[in-house]
Amino acid sequence: MRYEEYKKCDCGWLDKIPSGWSTIPIKRTVKNILTSFIDGDWIESNVITSDGIRYLTTGNVGALEYKEQGNGHISEETFKDLNCSEVFPGDMLISRLNEPIGRTCIVPNIGNRIVVAVDNVIYRPDENKYDKRYLMYQMNCLPYTENANYIARGSTMSRISRTMLGSIKLCIPTLQEQQAIACYLNEKCGKINDAIDVQKKKIDLLNEFKQTIITNAVTKGLNPNAPMKDSRVEWIGQVPEHWEVMKTSLAFLGIGSGTTPSTSRKEYYTEEDGLYWLQTGDLNDGEITDTSKKITSLAADECNLKFYPTDSVVIAMYGATIGKVGLLKISTSTNQACCVLPKSKRCIPAFAFYLFIGAKKQLLIDAMGGGQPNISQDIIKKLKVSIPPISEQRIIVDHIAVEVSKIDAQISKANRRIELLNELKQSIITEAVTGKRKVI
Repeated sequence: MRYEEYKKCDCGWLDKIPSGWSTIPIKRTVKNILTSFIDGDWIESNVITSDGIRYLTTGNVGALEYKEQGNGHISEETFKDLNCSEVFPGDMLISRLNEPIGRTCIVPNIGNRIVVAVDNVIYRPDENKYDKRYLMYQMNCLPYTENANYIARGSTMSRISRTMLGSIKLCIPTLQEQQAIACYLNEKCGKINDAIDVQKKKIDLLNEFKQTIITNAVTKGLNPNAPMKDSRVEWIGQVPEHWEVMKTSLAFLGIGSGTTPSTSRKEYYTEEDGLYWLQTGDLNDGEITDTSKKITSLAADECNLKFYPTDSVVIAMYGATIGKVGLLKISTSTNQACCVLPKSKRCIPAFAFYLFIGAKKQLLIDAMGGGQPNISQDIIKKLKVSIPPISEQRIIVDHIAVEVSKIDAQISKANRRIELLNELKQSIITEAVTGKRKVI
């Protein structure tokens, strides 16, 4: 159902709105801009701790929902020294950094006191006039975020200032209609989210199945009738009698890592054609054919960077992608969070790649010794692995490739369904919060 009459809209990101609606800059939807539309705090990394007052970043601000990730905290003493602004459950957070810029979520009760990084705005609209859920939906609709992204500035990383963000106009119906639209979208989006969750669970199960296929193949082989022996290694269990079991350090020589050229030296990095420099974020349990960042020859020379050959296996030792594996199809340097295992005389590259995907769970268990999980080079070197003859490795690799491709095809279909469901959700949200669909 559409509204009877529409009028031109001066918000800058929409052509027209229902005649009964109005527009207002974000900063004027609060009672007191000094306390209700403020930046988070500038908190240096050297004061971040593993417990205390929870420290949120832009990564915790998702479109429509809070994301539980990271484990940063600050102490009560730091909170007082920096005169931090506390964030409370029910507050809205707006991210000024990383697309989609302007994305918004409502902070849930996470059981901690909370502070937030400076690239987020703490937003407390006047609840006597505005429904927070309606505002959240509008500030995550596609036309709004496209406009915020366009306004944002930055040569290396897009960012919008709080002043410019506060000047963006919102389209506002009556409070009663805001509440009705929010309830309508809660119901519609809830059903879509349930359908998305079904697909995500399917993907999780498929990935677990893929992991099982790989682990079994690289520890048990493909012949169910092969005579077996005790490997005396818990994660491996029984192995074919003719296989060898040894430490990684004996199977791979030249195991090493890399370093990060100073980020303050702009001449070390380039957006043009440069030398490859691999980070753990580039690892995704697949072949590596490119890197997200490039460095200059000056950086390679002055920082004495080592370049590893193609067909080396790379393992993420810590960070968000800890345990992820990559098989180099390029020669590249790396940062210090990557452990690189160059070619081995005992393993063909593809088998070595699958071997460490199969060992991932054990590496993560070994990494949980304390605090933040960390797979050190020492842990990797001491890991015991099972090594079949080269001829058998080739057969195993071919088998895994066939089976994994079948599973990946199913995962791809599930991901496509999620994309379509998200597109449907975005369409429903945009129609409702821009007045293209009348819900009451």
